[in-house]
Amino acid sequence: MSRPEDRRVHGESMCTLADECGLRHNRARSGCLRRSPASIAALEEVALAKHMALRTIRALLTMLLLAGCTTMVADPAETAKWQILANQATAHFRVAPVSVQPVAGHNSAYLCREGQIRLAIRAGYVRFRLAHELGHHVLHHCGTSYAQELDANVVAIQVLQLWGLSETDAVRETVVFLLEVKKFQGNVQQPGHNVCGEAAALLRRYPSVPDPRMRGDRTCAEEFGGAKS
Repeated sequence: MSRPEDRRVHGESMCTLADECGLRHNRARSGCLRRSPASIAALEEVALAKHMALRTIRALLTMLLLAGCTTMVADPAETAKWQILANQATAHFRVAPVSVQPVAGHNSAYLCREGQIRLAIRAGYVRFRLAHELGHHVLHHCGTSYAQELDANVVAIQVLQLWGLSETDAVRETVVFLLEVKKFQGNVQQPGHNVCGEAAALLRRYPSVPDPRMRGDRTCAEEFGGAKS
């Protein structure tokens, strides 16, 4: 198998730091493009993410063959889609890879000892759910606490930016998700969570982001200081 740095990206040949377009090997490589170290690092992150996704799929298929009766929620192609995003984040933050397992239901979870994210892919806001659980992984969280949830939300916003959102859109998506959870669950909270408190804390941390509630919406009114005016 070729190394990730030897592969073509978007149809172009890559210059790696190892060969510097053949200078170190004292030979020219056909089609080799001169790139900055930052550009090379970014391309290698993407290639590494794809490589890790393929390895994860092979491992999952092996587990299915051994288990016999095990049922996956998603097909391998969909699993790979979320795994690639996870691998981009772990490569960016320079932490160990984490396995993404799509599951049914409404709740996602990070299992620190297994190094696995169980991702609820049918519950909406899947990208944020994955970004939030990646926040727990990046921060090496084991256990559950309100402080950990606050910190995981902040990392989730950084992950969403890595995937292409602006800071404002990433914060807004996070707050909207938390408000929707409040509407769906009412006063029932998952362990460690206070979704209204988390949403209000984010808007205090990012004061340039406006309250995303509609006018008159009283969701989380106590934490937000009243209904949206």
